[in-house]
Amino acid sequence: MIPGSPAARAGLQAGDTITAIDGTTIDSAAALTAALAGHTPGQDVTITWIDPTSGTQSASLTLAAGPAA
Repeated sequence: MIPGSPAARAGLQAGDTITAIDGTTIDSAAALTAALAGHTPGQDVTITWIDPTSGTQSASLTLAAGPAA
């Protein structure tokens, strides 16, 4: 997790499992990549995840560009 990223600000932490983006089920890394490929930085999405300590969580966030390679 990148500190200060939209995901971190939404509450996602290392060890959490993303299960949906905008209602699309995420069941693999490939599904996560495909779901995100349909969006661009600046778009708002709703992410649902499982936090091992507190159960299912959901939050809306604005996507940002990833770090430069």
